[in-house]
Amino acid sequence: MEVDQDIKRWLLAPILVASLLAAPVANAALPAYFTFIMDGGGKGTSAALVKDGITYVSASHWEAAGLKVVWDKSHQRAEFTGWGKKIAVRIGSKQGALDGKLVSVEGVPFEINGQLYVPARFLVNSLGGTTVSWDATKSIYSNWAIELC
Repeated sequence: MEVDQDIKRWLLAPILVASLLAAPVANAALPAYFTFIMDGGGKGTSAALVKDGITYVSASHWEAAGLKVVWDKSHQRAEFTGWGKKIAVRIGSKQGALDGKLVSVEGVPFEINGQLYVPARFLVNSLGGTTVSWDATKSIYSNWAIELC
């Protein structure tokens, strides 16, 4: 009887694996690119993700722009300060704070491999950026400018 149970397990395992692979991945994020242009010169491109029709970029862009981050792990909240601005987002929340006011972040921040992702439009707007666009043929979210302070 023991052998029969082992054979059943070995036969069942590939079926379970195949069903998991065939099932749609909920809330999957697709790779894309984020191109940014700074007023006064400077241009860069970084990885981005498209999830539920929204382009997300790493929150490390705020740090790269010179803002300091304080991470509250227990509340899954990140606060960025600098440029005379105060920006806060929370993983899983559609609301954030910008200069002391509760605002929509235009998506839901999430974390992948220890990296916080935020909606690109919110990140750009929070820094006073302008013009954002999506090029679906190239999977590039681009054309924003901010004035460096």
